[in-house]
Amino acid sequence: MREVTKIFLIFLLMFLANCDDNPTESEDNNFIFAINVIDKNSNRLSNVNVSTWNKIQKSSSYLPKTHEYSEIQATTSIEFSLKQKCNVNLSIYDLEGNVFSTLIDNMTLMTGFYRYQFLNENNIGTGVFKCKLSIKEDSLSNPIIFTDSIYSVILSPDPIASQIGSTNSNGKFSTTNRLLFPNLYELPELILTGEGGPEQLATFSISDEIIIALTNSNSETKYFEKILLDEKNEFTLDWDKGSDEYPSWGWNSFQKNNMLSKIVDDTSEIIPNKFKLYQNYPNPFN
Repeated sequence: MREVTKIFLIFLLMFLANCDDNPTESEDNNFIFAINVIDKNSNRLSNVNVSTWNKIQKSSSYLPKTHEYSEIQATTSIEFSLKQKCNVNLSIYDLEGNVFSTLIDNMTLMTGFYRYQFLNENNIGTGVFKCKLSIKEDSLSNPIIFTDSIYSVILSPDPIASQIGSTNSNGKFSTTNRLLFPNLYELPELILTGEGGPEQLATFSISDEIIIALTNSNSETKYFEKILLDEKNEFTLDWDKGSDEYPSWGWNSFQKNNMLSKIVDDTSEIIPNKFKLYQNYPNPFN
């Protein structure tokens, strides 16, 4: 009888683990990303820095001309409104449900509209995160009176910012870190917004196409485009056949510091009438 009960509890825990709102990864646990770097004579090239990022693709027909790939930045602005003085927690989770960064940790804030400027400095070329806002009446109260979450997309399509490792003495680099490739997860349509406000302009998704940037000790960079699947992916890249030209969508300067600011001055007559977490922007365009 104890064995039956034990088996039932195991299945119950497995069921409950799958009932949250986090995206799920594939049941295939054999994922690997590996590259072998060679020259035109098939010599293996060691100490070559490896950077990767996913492309994105439009899911709807409308993409404003003011939001081009060349304007991608590595920051995102997250806004929320508070209808009363309260205790606030704002956290970023990775796609496996782990806390990636705690932006606001149980801070007491007054009524108003707030913006948090978040900078991704963690060598993730295409990052998809879940941003969660939780509010309590005060720091001593246990019940959460409001909670909401949004998906946040932060792109860092740059060989330096997105470096994930380097080739070893055999000219090889490999990783099993799925979080570097958000296309491996089940994601909803992602929302494109503009810096003028959190209103939806279009939707987009993360592509299976990735850019691989290789940089040698002379700071020379070669670019390759590959398809990444949820399986064992191993590529042999000939340095001399890589592209010297930067991909057609790129990188720009960005805010250097994380920062929380109040959007509306305390003397303003505009007072929030609700708790709300707004869709972040730029997401990922600025």
